[in-house]
Amino acid sequence: MLDRRAALRRMVHGTATGLAVGGWLLWPAPAAAGEPLTVEVLEKGSSSLFQLRAARRQVPVSRIAGAHRRNVEAVLKDVSIYRKLPEVRCQADPKTLEHFLANPDVAVGLWKSMGVSNMALTQVAPGVFDADDGSGSGGRVSVVYAQQGERVLYCAGHFMNPVARKPIEANCVVDFRYRYERGRGGAVFARQSATMFVSLPSAAVEATARVISPVSNRIADKNFEEVCLFLRMMSEAMWNKPGWCESVGRGLVGVDERKIEDFLTCCAEVRAGELRRLAAAGGPTRR
Repeated sequence: MLDRRAALRRMVHGTATGLAVGGWLLWPAPAAAGEPLTVEVLEKGSSSLFQLRAARRQVPVSRIAGAHRRNVEAVLKDVSIYRKLPEVRCQADPKTLEHFLANPDVAVGLWKSMGVSNMALTQVAPGVFDADDGSGSGGRVSVVYAQQGERVLYCAGHFMNPVARKPIEANCVVDFRYRYERGRGGAVFARQSATMFVSLPSAAVEATARVISPVSNRIADKNFEEVCLFLRMMSEAMWNKPGWCESVGRGLVGVDERKIEDFLTCCAEVRAGELRRLAAAGGPTRR
């Protein structure tokens, strides 16, 4: 009998190939080690058709150029799966988030270095990445719009269907939004959300996707929360574990040497900024 959960995980992996690009990915993220760290879910995920109409209008299509604009328009006109992922808030350093937004391949390299994922993400051009989950699913992800507070991604992916010989092609648009808020003692919190539009190749595939959508929605929501938790964990590490950051950074495999040096510079800048904040606040503030 077909394991629907396993099949759905492959579908999520293949069709939403790049939520981590431009920041965040629907592959499961590593959980924080040591002292438990948490994120706050401000709003649960939803697949409301009423929200779909509003979400389509919010994608800044007119600001996307050339072929990317046509690709995004094609997905938005033929949405098979829609999901407004949870809105999540966590304490995080802006430099950490901005660094991973610009260098998602470094985030994926960290996951691989820590032994929590076999995924590979390779930059092939500015803002363009090839993704491979190691089991036959993958695709190309393009950052088609990038401004402070928002990224729009176009993903052309494929996933291995357990009941078909050939991989199923699918296209996806992700509208990721974020903003920063000040908390007690000057601590900064990142508030993040993402909307996902997936276009599948046939009515039959779409029907199957809808049948198992209750499972797929939970998987997508949970993975988004875990990726936000990864941001929380890495901010904490950059603040308090400079030796660990140096060690794991130097051990990255498949990441350009220049990017490794940029990552280590980011770690040093984040720690210096946190020490200044704590000194000004008169002590640590954590949540």
